[in-house]
Amino acid sequence: MEPITFHTINLEPRLPFKLNLFSSEDANQIVYSSTIGTAAPKGVLPIIQRDDEETLKITWSDELMVTIKYYEYQGGHRYDVSWEVIGKKVVSVTDVVALENGHWYGGAQVRKQTWPIEDWTQKMEPYVAGDSFAGQWGGVLERYWLCSSGVALYIDYDVPLSVGIAKKQLSMQAKWVDPYNNVDSRSLKLKYTILQGENIKVAHLMASEAFIQRPSDIPDELMFRYPIWSTWAKYKKDIDQKVVEEFASEIDKHQFPGCQIDVDDDWTTSYGDMDFDKKKFPKPAEMVSKLNEKGYRVTLWVHPFASPMSNAVKKETYWVGSTRATNTGTWWNGVGKSLDVTDEKAAEWFKQSLKDLQEKYGVTSFKFDAGELNWLPGKFTTKQAMINPCDYSTRYAQLAHEIDSEGRSLEVRVGTRTQNLPVFVRMMDKDSEWDEDNGLKTIIPHALTFSILGYPFILPDMIGGNAYAKVLGIAMPGFIASMMNTLPDRELYIRWMQVSTFLPCMQFSIAPWQYDEEVVDIARNLVKIHEEFADTLIELAHESCETGAPIIRPMWWLAPEDEEALTTDSQFLVGNDIVVAPILEKKALKRNIYLPPGSWRDINDEVHEGPVILENFMVTLEELPFFIRE
Repeated sequence: MEPITFHTINLEPRLPFKLNLFSSEDANQIVYSSTIGTAAPKGVLPIIQRDDEETLKITWSDELMVTIKYYEYQGGHRYDVSWEVIGKKVVSVTDVVALENGHWYGGAQVRKQTWPIEDWTQKMEPYVAGDSFAGQWGGVLERYWLCSSGVALYIDYDVPLSVGIAKKQLSMQAKWVDPYNNVDSRSLKLKYTILQGENIKVAHLMASEAFIQRPSDIPDELMFRYPIWSTWAKYKKDIDQKVVEEFASEIDKHQFPGCQIDVDDDWTTSYGDMDFDKKKFPKPAEMVSKLNEKGYRVTLWVHPFASPMSNAVKKETYWVGSTRATNTGTWWNGVGKSLDVTDEKAAEWFKQSLKDLQEKYGVTSFKFDAGELNWLPGKFTTKQAMINPCDYSTRYAQLAHEIDSEGRSLEVRVGTRTQNLPVFVRMMDKDSEWDEDNGLKTIIPHALTFSILGYPFILPDMIGGNAYAKVLGIAMPGFIASMMNTLPDRELYIRWMQVSTFLPCMQFSIAPWQYDEEVVDIARNLVKIHEEFADTLIELAHESCETGAPIIRPMWWLAPEDEEALTTDSQFLVGNDIVVAPILEKKALKRNIYLPPGSWRDINDEVHEGPVILENFMVTLEELPFFIRE
């Protein structure tokens, strides 16, 4: 059979099919390539139909059908590809995208986050919100990928999707496997959209308009202006009322501002019972009042779990079920049951439990932990059936927002189709390391990934990381970590502060005064810089609501066809007028810095004309290189 030409697509009709998308400007340049039709029955001659100029349909007897529809879209091209299993022989449909026609970005938060992502190795598994700390697809996850060739890929939400990346190939598979349930006895489909634009920025704006929700508002402005102070990395579970009050006094004594102090694990008697442990916190209302007088609001760490010893677990219908013998799952603090967020009564009970804390003790808001699917019991069931199991994460984030919809001073750590929520989304716990394995070097790639997935309100994790002790080189999370602690490397801590300075929110736990006076002075200066640019961050946050443009932008936002901009993973833009290029290498006092087109004034008051690479730009330990557009 002869190759099929369909607008800018060329399809080679030999199984498996090779689908190539060619540039609109250069008919010889392939901008997207994939292998499709791997599920087509062998020995069956396909029937090719072209109902009109915009529809191409290929059918294999009564087993399988693919339809490709074409649209002109925002000055570019849109192709909707839909595979549908008609018969019973085909149990999965897999298309494989080659990642070699450009640089790729997007997808999900993962432990070893890089920017770009074409060299990832991530095993094929259900594409649902999971534990990135353990190497799974993470809690911030969208079915969206973007290529530097000017192509965007979006997979429909109702596809029972598994994804794997290896050897510069992204495999997308539709298959009914746990945790996907075919609740409506639907036919198996793999549906996705390919968008083709002039360049990567144009393609992203096309995809953003088509598939990504805009935030309905911005979070509380104080969270943009002043740091969050958390008890977690500094104290782990060893907290009580005296510790929290002394922590606030230390912050005050060292003259640091703060929007709020977060009381993290472990303030309750049992996980799931939302009230203070009166042995540890005998007068919580008094504690909150004291902190308020110092200018700090109080937030509490909460989660959707109930331990077997809690009173909450007795509310038997409020928890996620299972078709197995038990509906008890495992989370990082042991075993427990998970709130059924699809149950209106359960959701209302959870909401009221937290409202009671606000009314009784004056608590301002909450740090909502978890929400990923890996903590749920195997073969889980919910009161309302979910077409996509990620609905659990979506509903959990929505429930969190409902609890503080007016103040909006909360944080969550899951994001799946919740870009509309005006909440800060926290990065997963970071290790106190320099490297790309969940260390310092993953912060900027994580921030940029959050940004293009539509989550502009980025909350980097604790400055310096979580200070988890290591055993045989492995960080100890969860219960073990709660009994162990270590102070992050001093230089690492300083560089970590610098990376966080221009991000939308700063978060401390390990305190600067745990080191020395020089670190305290550096920290004060960086917090001051953050305050000085808070109005800019807030203005950009409002812009995100209006246009979908992120606050933190990749370098290619200003230079979408520049190879240096496309591969820079250690710099970022704040809007279009600030370039931030922190030091990420241990003992480094210089680095190469890429500047996009324009005139840029540096911290030494020197102006540079871009595009240019500033080689060996010198800085001291206390300096953060950033550049302001003239």
